[in-house]
Amino acid sequence: MPIYIKLLKTLAFVAAALYVLRFLITLLSKERSVYVPDPSRHFFMLFWALLCLMIAGPLVITYIAAPRMSPLEAALLLTVGVILAAFSLPVFALHIQYFFNDFQKLVEVDKKNESFKIYDVRNKLFYRKEDIVRATRVQCGSKKFFWSNYEYITFEIKNGSLITLTSLLMPLDKLTKFINTNRIYVEHKSICFI
Repeated sequence: MPIYIKLLKTLAFVAAALYVLRFLITLLSKERSVYVPDPSRHFFMLFWALLCLMIAGPLVITYIAAPRMSPLEAALLLTVGVILAAFSLPVFALHIQYFFNDFQKLVEVDKKNESFKIYDVRNKLFYRKEDIVRATRVQCGSKKFFWSNYEYITFEIKNGSLITLTSLLMPLDKLTKFINTNRIYVEHKSICFI
């Protein structure tokens, strides 16, 4: 029984530390006009998956480290640990894909003129809001899952090229409010892989 008390104290400490860290990041972050992938956005997007993984880790470690458990306790620890870890896997897969998509992109938002500019540093390309012919926003069908914050928008440019921005770079509402609503098409997916 003492191992469960230690486990619960550890889990409570980890959860409290993550909540405090998220609160401080939200409190200290300020409104900005230039968006690049930054650590605070990564943490904000990965918060629930990290919390799940940090709870699942000690459960699985307890299963491995405590060989004198009853079969029911062992099965329960392993099952809960694996299920929690499995819930976080789609988030990490999406996060990696979105990171490589937005790795060298920059968005500059001009609130005064209700406009924005997209810079693709990797390909040395630059797009203005006026160059956009159509925008397709892909959102998660349900807001109940850890990965529902992950969404992306694909802009079709006048020259026929496509550029995709994800919610890892910035909240997409800050861009779509400047685009005419009849140019935005919304699609829903269960998991928003690009």
